[in-house]
Amino acid sequence: MAWCGDRLKNLMQQSNLSIVATSEALDICVSSLVKYMSNKTEPSYKNLIAIADFYAVPVDYLLGRFDSAELDYKYGSYFNQIRRVSYEKYLLKVKGRSSFNIPIDAPWPYNLFNEIFGEEIDWIINEENLTALDYLITTKNICGKGGTMLYLYYRENKTLDEIADIYHVTRERIRQFIALALRALRQSAMKKYIQIGQLGYEQFEKRVAILLANEKKLNERSKELDEREAYLTQELRKASIEQKVEVPEKYLNDSFNIPLEELDLSVRSFNCLRRAGYNTITDVITVLQTEDGSRTIKGIRNLGYKSYVEVIETINNYTGYNFKVLR
Repeated sequence: MAWCGDRLKNLMQQSNLSIVATSEALDICVSSLVKYMSNKTEPSYKNLIAIADFYAVPVDYLLGRFDSAELDYKYGSYFNQIRRVSYEKYLLKVKGRSSFNIPIDAPWPYNLFNEIFGEEIDWIINEENLTALDYLITTKNICGKGGTMLYLYYRENKTLDEIADIYHVTRERIRQFIALALRALRQSAMKKYIQIGQLGYEQFEKRVAILLANEKKLNERSKELDEREAYLTQELRKASIEQKVEVPEKYLNDSFNIPLEELDLSVRSFNCLRRAGYNTITDVITVLQTEDGSRTIKGIRNLGYKSYVEVIETINNYTGYNFKVLR
């Protein structure tokens, strides 16, 4: 078992990348790569792993434990898929380097995605994106006849003339079909669907529905509160501070029919109110709206004047009323 430099040379040729480009991607100097390919020296463990990862081949292949035919037979479809992902990541890596510019045509599926989105894709395309694209083209038939032609042109790398021979139409007609298919996929809704994937889009729609429902409830509640505030403001302008404020039953029930525990009362004040039969804020307000309501609250057994003042002020602060405190 020994290092096989010719296999590195073959992999480099198959990738259509120059030795300078490979050196940049692997972070290995050009002189070292030349020595590796000519078997003048063997790569370190770190560099061996880097080369295997970049070309997506087993380390055993670089060390001569089996030949390329065995590699294609045993690992063909698996490693071809890994090679594609590795190559795509490499393209994203070199695009961000201003000092390193290589005229490389984008591979499938980036070539089609670039056409759809009208710009170079700067994110790794995953199976969810491809599934969403295939769903639009095949199941939903968004592209019509042009869908299959898109695959032939962008994925199979067939020329317009070759596709025209398959469908027995002119080359210009094929170009028109492909242009119409791309136009359909460039709609904003279609692009969003492709980018977040089919499952992601379904989750997105559910989330939007929940947010819209919550927004509707908040708007309805806000409208009710605005009506109550407007009514109270109007009544307080007409009434003196000693006068009671009559509040419609709907405001009273909707807003204040909640337990006394919601009020920030002292233990003594809370216990005195509960023992006197007051269980909700509505119970207290109903009594305060009567002619001698404030005096009734003041007369609760063991409440005391300090606790009585606390109850009145807390109710006023919580509800927006202005009930009078007796001396």
